[in-house]
Amino acid sequence: MAPPLALLGTGAGRIDTAALKQAHPIEDVVGRYGIELKRQGRALVGRCPFHADGGRPNLHVFPHTRTWWCFRCCLGGDVVRRGDGD
Repeated sequence: MAPPLALLGTGAGRIDTAALKQAHPIEDVVGRYGIELKRQGRALVGRCPFHADGGRPNLHVFPHTRTWWCFRCCLGGDVVRRGDGD
């Protein structure tokens, strides 16, 4: 199945990542992986799938910036990429 025309960029084979991020909100994508999120201020907080969370939840999802960050394993990203923390 071909991607929707709105997600295609101007160049051949390029995808408009901004449109992709807008079409797939970060909190919905994280929720599809079975991670329960609870509102905490402007962020949504849940348990990180990349390590055992024995204590409080460390995964923070920021809908206003469309990003996520785990404060324990220092990984973060958005719906398009996952980056290692420095």
